[in-house]
Formats: sequence, C-alpha cells, structure tokens
Amino acid sequence: MRSYFYSFKNTLILSTVLCLFCLQSFSQTVQIGKTFKGKASYYHDKFHGRRTANGDTMDNQEFTCAHRSLPFGTMIEVTNPYNGKWVTVKVNDRGPYSKNRIIDVSFAAAQKIGMLNRGVMTIHAMIVGEEGKIYISRPEPKLTETEQIFTRDSTMVVIPLMPKKIETIKITKRDLIIRRKERRVN
Repeated sequence: MRSYFYSFKNTLILSTVLCLFCLQSFSQTVQIGKTFKGKASYYHDKFHGRRTANGDTMDNQEFTCAHRSLPFGTMIEVTNPYNGKWVTVKVNDRGPYSKNRIIDVSFAAAQKIGMLNRGVMTIHAMIVGEEGKIYISRPEPKLTETEQIFTRDSTMVVIPLMPKKIETIKITKRDLIIRRKERRVN
C-alpha cells in the first residue's frame, strides 16, 4: 500500500511538472514590431452580434480582427498599400478559415482603410501592442495650413487670428485696367 501511494504521488508530481512545462513552451509571446503581409478580408454583416472566439460580442463598428494564431488582445496596425490608409485593430477572434488569407477585419476597419469595394486585398500589417495596449504608434501627420483651419472630423471651424489693424487701399478703375494689361503682357 505504501509503495502504491509513493508511486502515485511521484506520478502526480511528474505529470504536473510536465503540464507546466508544456503550457510554458506553448504559450505565445508577441513580437512587437514584427511585420507581415498577405491577403485580408472583412467580416460579413451576418456575424454582427455573434460571439467571437474570446467570448466578446462581434460589433462591426469596432476596430477588431480575427487571426489564426496571435493571442487575443494583440494590437495590429493594418495598412492598405494602395492608398496608404491604416487602422489599428485588436485580435478578438480566430480565423480566417481560408488558406489564402491571413486576417479578417471588422467592417469599420475595412471602411477606414478603403477596402470595401475590393472585398479581399493585399495588406501590410505590423504588431504594435498586446493586451489591448499600443506600444508602437505612428507620429501624427503634420497638418497643412488649410487642414489647420478646417478640421477633418468636425463641423467646427478654427479661425486664425486677424491682424488688429487692416489697411485699406483705394484702387481706381483706371489702375485695375492697367494691372490687367500688365498681367496679359507677362
């Protein structure tokens, strides 16, 4: 009886150690900055409201994606190489189940990078974070003078400061005619 107990105890300890070793060796680590490219598609409307592989409810208006092997919560920057538009998405599902594709993005992400008309397209991707946190981000683009006055995503207009003193110049009709003739000659 005593030898049976020791052999069971030893077997239990050994199997626990092996399980921990296996879990540690199979756990995925994310390589921040790793890039890859391939074909991407986007979720059909029929998946909206369904459960994803990590248990969340699929919302086509959020920036999410499906990847076969990356851990849930991994943040990926997906770029459309044809127009340069990009979006950062969070892995919350498994797939795509087509051999030719590497990622499925939500409708909102597909719309932002301009892939709605194509359906399936080549993308460039980079891992930029994990567990929902972004560690690598692109610098904000410098705005042109017009973009600084008129913001893109708002109806609000920023009016630059006007000089306090405005000088008025009186121009006669004769002066206008002379200036027009000078322009035509030049």
